[in-house]
Amino acid sequence: MFIAAWSFDVQYGMRDEAVRALKETSTLIEKSGWRSKQTRLLTGSIGAPESRFILEHEFDSLADLEASWQALHTKAEDFKRMVAQMKNFIVSGSPRWEIYRVIDV
Repeated sequence: MFIAAWSFDVQYGMRDEAVRALKETSTLIEKSGWRSKQTRLLTGSIGAPESRFILEHEFDSLADLEASWQALHTKAEDFKRMVAQMKNFIVSGSPRWEIYRVIDV
């Protein structure tokens, strides 16, 4: 199992707008053929900047992650609108994808 974590910072005072936009775009993402088993949004609280957002997606395999990214690109116009909306609140240069392998202990 893998966790694909997309982290980014939002501009000061834009936290509520960012949450609202992410909720709206989650419907588009799910309808595109996104294959994550679970998605959750984390925001900075204690010891992390309050402007930090981490959107975690859980996938059974890297193939599911790749297929999900490909599915988004098949909805290119919707994807472009989503990206344009996010540019309004994301701090330029802060977005980052990290992929983690889940190890059961």
